[in-house]
Amino acid sequence: SELKTDNVPLSVDDGSKASASLTLDNPQADADLSSPFLVSGKAEVAGDKVYVRVKNAAGENVIEAFTMAKGGVFSVNIDYQFAGTKEGTVEVFGKDEEGSEVGLQSVVVKFEPNL
Repeated sequence: SELKTDNVPLSVDDGSKASASLTLDNPQADADLSSPFLVSGKAEVAGDKVYVRVKNAAGENVIEAFTMAKGGVFSVNIDYQFAGTKEGTVEVFGKDEEGSEVGLQSVVVKFEPNL
C-alpha cells in the first residue's frame, strides 16, 4: 500500500506576532498641557516597551521617549521646554519584532509655553 501524508503546513502561534493593544488615557483630546504632563494608559506590546512621541502642528517630532508597561499599564511624565509649539499631537505605540510601529494611538493637544 502507498504511504499517504497530508502535506498541511502547521500553524503555530506563540503570540509573538500578536498585534499590539494600546489605550491612551492621558492626555485627553484638546487638553491644555503644561510641563511636565502625564502620558498614561494600558498597553499589551512586545517587550512591554511603550514609545511616546510628541509632534508639533507641522508634524515634526519635538519629543521622543519610551517607558515600560507594568502589568499592562504604563505611565510617564514628559517634560518640555518650548514656547513656539502651541499645539500638536501626543502619540503612543509599540514596536513589533521587525521594529515596525504597531498599535498607534494619538491625541491632539495644546501646550502652555514653558521656557
